[in-house]
Amino acid sequence: RVRIAVGDGGGRQLGGQAGIRQRVAPGLVERLLQVDARQILDHLPGLQRVLTFGQVIGQVRVDLPVGSRVDQYEIIRELGRGGMGQVFMARDTKLGRVVAIKFLTRTGEAFIRRFLVEAQATARCTHENIVVIHEANTFAGHPYMVLEYLEGEPLSKILKGRTLSPSRAVEIIVPVARALIRAHQFGIVHRDLKPDNIFITESGIVKVLDFGVAKLFGETDDVVEAKT
Repeated sequence: RVRIAVGDGGGRQLGGQAGIRQRVAPGLVERLLQVDARQILDHLPGLQRVLTFGQVIGQVRVDLPVGSRVDQYEIIRELGRGGMGQVFMARDTKLGRVVAIKFLTRTGEAFIRRFLVEAQATARCTHENIVVIHEANTFAGHPYMVLEYLEGEPLSKILKGRTLSPSRAVEIIVPVARALIRAHQFGIVHRDLKPDNIFITESGIVKVLDFGVAKLFGETDDVVEAKT
């Protein structure tokens, strides 16, 4: 089973069936409600286009229950969600490893094309302090990337209610600087570096998250279209 929530691009869900009917051709919702969830997912790209108006891109959240499949990946549980997307823990059924799958909240053909280009560029930028991207693809018209699964906590959680010593702050920021230097050598700029995007693993390794993705979310759809 897959539950679909359709938004208007401004972070608001449309108000039930009546709200959707105000923006969708007459009879479309009724037809969609008569089919099962997988058939609805097959219609998802077309539904997104119908809900697009002006420069606002419709947002679609796909809730994946435990045991469901995204290509070769079996969903274990949801790890969290934020302004850029949802993250799930999953098992790679081909290689037997645990990974993290991040679904992005934005859609649209131009955005997806740009996303795939940025993900490929970031995947080539290998460094011990940059999270590894295993794959980038789409599922039911929704872009996602497969990342190495990290155990630990973000710097934002570590900083809650405490102050780091100067020596500990240096221990963390030096690997971050190395990651940024490596990314800049590949022409990649993060654009959203913050404690939430700095992760400390249980073994003490510092990882910078969301390279490329942050850049995409900082662009307007006009800019994305113009560059593709």
